[in-house]
Amino acid sequence: MAGKIRDLSRPLDTDCDDPIDEIAKGPPRATAIVATALLEDALRWCLAGYLIPAGSDRGQLPEEDQSAVFDNEIAPLNTFHAKIVMGYSLGIYGKITRDDLNRIKKIRNAFAHSFRPITFHTPEIAKECLELSYIDHFNAINGVEKTAERLRRPDSCRGSGGEGDAG
Repeated sequence: MAGKIRDLSRPLDTDCDDPIDEIAKGPPRATAIVATALLEDALRWCLAGYLIPAGSDRGQLPEEDQSAVFDNEIAPLNTFHAKIVMGYSLGIYGKITRDDLNRIKKIRNAFAHSFRPITFHTPEIAKECLELSYIDHFNAINGVEKTAERLRRPDSCRGSGGEGDAG
């Protein structure tokens, strides 16, 4: 029996490489949307661990309550924005991460709602990506050359083939 269309956006039940493959090999629009969906799902599970009813002996919000909090159309944490605000408000992460999550949300929304063909090299998208603070933090702690510095050069996003080629 077919489920509800809303069930397609529910968390994956098993380890599944399909979303990772789509992010790595798919077009930029798919990368932005699917990667953000995975990020939102991770944030959901983190929040669920903080939302434990009084007197509960379980380490997370019971499944029946998760639906009321996250899944119903009027659920208070139904949107990515609401999850970002709640995670910050609970002290799960600080201002830098909150700002990065909001920027990622803007990038995802641009890809999801644009009728124009856009890529990560489209100037407006590239500008938002370069503003992500965590890229420099990740690179610094992992000893990776700061890719953001290379990307900040005006000619670095222009290849011989146009907007979609990395320079």
